Amino acid sequence: HSHGNHVEYSVLGIEICIKYFLSRGHNEITAFVPEWRKCAKKTSHRGRVLLETLSKAGFVKFTPARRVGKQNIACYDDRFMLNLAVEEEGIIVSNDRFRDLVKERDSYQDVVTNRLLQFTFVDNHFMPPDDPLGRFGPSLDQFL
Repeated sequence: HSHGNHVEYSVLGIEICIKYFLSRGHNEITAFVPEWRKCAKKTSHRGRVLLETLSKAGFVKFTPARRVGKQNIACYDDRFMLNLAVEEEGIIVSNDRFRDLVKERDSYQDVVTNRLLQFTFVDNHFMPPDDPLGRFGPSLDQFL
Protein backbone atom coordinates (compact mmCIF):
# COMPACT_ATOMS: atom_id res chain seq x y z
CA HIS A 1 0.00 0.00 0.00
CA SER A 2 2.93 2.39 0.52
CA HIS A 3 3.62 2.68 -3.20
CA GLY A 4 -0.09 3.37 -3.80
CA ASN A 5 -0.04 6.21 -1.24
CA HIS A 6 -2.13 4.04 1.12
CA VAL A 7 -5.08 4.54 -1.25
CA GLU A 8 -4.66 1.63 -3.62
CA TYR A 9 -2.89 -1.70 -3.60
CA SER A 10 0.15 -1.42 -5.85
CA VAL A 11 1.58 -4.62 -7.30
CA LEU A 12 4.12 -2.41 -9.07
CA GLY A 13 5.44 -1.47 -5.61
CA ILE A 14 6.10 -5.16 -4.91
CA GLU A 15 7.95 -5.51 -8.19
CA ILE A 16 10.05 -2.39 -7.52
CA CYS A 17 11.00 -3.76 -4.10
CA ILE A 18 11.93 -7.16 -5.55
CA LYS A 19 14.07 -5.52 -8.25
CA TYR A 20 15.83 -3.41 -5.60
CA PHE A 21 16.96 -6.49 -3.69
CA LEU A 22 17.86 -8.40 -6.85
CA SER A 23 20.09 -5.47 -7.89
CA ARG A 24 21.87 -5.80 -4.53
CA GLY A 25 22.58 -9.47 -5.20
CA HIS A 26 19.85 -10.99 -3.02
CA ASN A 27 18.19 -13.98 -4.67
CA GLU A 28 16.09 -15.46 -1.87
CA ILE A 29 13.13 -13.10 -1.99
CA THR A 30 9.56 -13.98 -1.04
CA ALA A 31 6.61 -11.62 -1.13
CA PHE A 32 3.48 -12.99 0.53
CA VAL A 33 0.22 -11.85 -1.03
CA PRO A 34 -3.24 -13.01 0.06
CA GLU A 35 -4.69 -15.22 -2.67
CA TRP A 36 -7.87 -13.14 -2.86
CA ARG A 37 -5.79 -10.24 -4.27
CA LYS A 38 -5.60 -12.15 -7.57
CA CYS A 39 -9.29 -11.51 -8.22
CA ALA A 40 -10.05 -8.46 -6.06
CA LYS A 41 -11.88 -5.64 -7.80
CA LYS A 42 -9.33 -3.18 -6.41
CA THR A 43 -6.48 -5.06 -8.12
CA SER A 44 -6.18 -3.79 -11.68
CA HIS A 45 -5.92 -6.16 -14.64
CA ARG A 46 -2.31 -5.06 -15.04
CA GLY A 47 -1.73 -5.79 -11.34
CA ARG A 48 -3.21 -9.28 -11.67
CA VAL A 49 -0.98 -10.05 -14.66
CA LEU A 50 2.07 -8.75 -12.78
CA LEU A 51 1.18 -10.83 -9.71
CA GLU A 52 1.05 -13.97 -11.86
CA THR A 53 4.35 -13.07 -13.52
CA LEU A 54 6.04 -12.54 -10.14
CA SER A 55 4.50 -15.76 -8.86
CA LYS A 56 5.76 -17.77 -11.84
CA ALA A 57 9.23 -16.29 -11.26
CA GLY A 58 9.06 -17.62 -7.70
CA PHE A 59 9.00 -14.28 -5.88
CA VAL A 60 5.32 -14.07 -4.92
CA LYS A 61 3.67 -16.74 -2.79
CA PHE A 62 -0.08 -16.59 -2.31
CA THR A 63 -1.39 -17.20 1.19
CA PRO A 64 -4.49 -19.40 1.37
CA ALA A 65 -7.96 -17.94 1.13
CA ARG A 66 -11.36 -19.35 0.31
CA ARG A 67 -14.87 -18.15 -0.14
CA VAL A 68 -17.67 -19.60 1.97
CA GLY A 69 -21.01 -18.25 0.82
CA LYS A 70 -20.50 -14.52 0.59
CA GLN A 71 -17.62 -14.41 3.05
CA ASN A 72 -13.88 -14.53 2.31
CA ILE A 73 -11.84 -16.53 4.79
CA ALA A 74 -8.17 -15.64 4.51
CA CYS A 75 -5.20 -16.83 6.51
CA TYR A 76 -3.26 -14.07 8.23
CA ASP A 77 -0.38 -13.31 5.85
CA ASP A 78 1.65 -11.57 8.57
CA ARG A 79 2.18 -14.92 10.30
CA PHE A 80 3.55 -16.38 7.05
CA MET A 81 6.09 -13.55 6.88
CA LEU A 82 7.15 -13.94 10.49
CA ASN A 83 7.34 -17.73 10.30
CA LEU A 84 9.53 -17.67 7.20
CA ALA A 85 11.81 -15.00 8.70
CA VAL A 86 12.22 -17.16 11.81
CA GLU A 87 12.82 -20.34 9.80
CA GLU A 88 15.26 -18.82 7.29
CA GLU A 89 16.81 -16.22 9.63
CA GLY A 90 15.71 -13.60 7.14
CA ILE A 91 14.51 -10.05 7.33
CA ILE A 92 11.02 -8.70 6.80
CA VAL A 93 10.50 -5.68 4.58
CA SER A 94 7.38 -4.01 5.90
CA ASN A 95 6.12 -0.87 7.55
CA ASP A 96 3.87 -2.98 9.76
CA ARG A 97 5.00 -3.08 13.38
CA PHE A 98 3.32 -6.45 14.02
CA ARG A 99 2.07 -5.26 17.41
CA ASP A 100 -0.68 -7.86 17.33
CA LEU A 101 1.77 -10.75 16.88
CA VAL A 102 5.01 -9.94 18.72
CA LYS A 103 3.74 -11.30 22.01
CA GLU A 104 2.68 -14.64 20.49
CA ARG A 105 6.23 -15.99 20.32
CA ASP A 106 9.66 -14.88 21.48
CA SER A 107 10.97 -15.60 17.99
CA TYR A 108 8.50 -13.10 16.53
CA GLN A 109 9.70 -10.46 18.99
CA ASP A 110 13.30 -11.06 17.87
CA VAL A 111 12.42 -10.67 14.18
CA VAL A 112 10.40 -7.48 14.74
CA THR A 113 13.06 -5.96 17.01
CA ASN A 114 16.16 -6.92 15.03
CA ARG A 115 15.19 -7.88 11.48
CA LEU A 116 12.41 -5.54 10.35
CA LEU A 117 13.35 -3.24 7.49
CA GLN A 118 10.99 -0.31 7.08
CA PHE A 119 11.01 1.85 3.96
CA THR A 120 9.40 4.62 2.00
CA PHE A 121 8.60 5.18 -1.65
CA VAL A 122 9.29 8.40 -3.50
CA ASP A 123 7.45 7.95 -6.78
CA ASN A 124 8.92 4.68 -8.13
CA HIS A 125 12.00 4.76 -5.89
CA PHE A 126 12.09 2.17 -3.10
CA MET A 127 14.05 3.74 -0.25
CA PRO A 128 15.01 1.79 2.87
CA PRO A 129 16.95 3.72 5.54
CA ASP A 130 20.74 3.66 5.59
CA ASP A 131 20.43 3.00 9.35
CA PRO A 132 17.57 0.49 9.73
CA LEU A 133 18.03 0.04 13.49
CA GLY A 134 18.62 3.71 14.23
CA ARG A 135 21.57 5.99 13.88
CA PHE A 136 23.74 4.01 16.30
CA GLY A 137 22.88 0.64 14.76
CA PRO A 138 24.35 -1.19 11.79
CA SER A 139 24.40 0.28 8.29
CA LEU A 140 22.00 -1.07 5.70
CA ASP A 141 24.76 -3.19 4.17
CA GLN A 142 25.59 -4.71 7.57
CA PHE A 143 21.90 -5.24 8.34
CA LEU A 144 21.32 -7.10 5.09
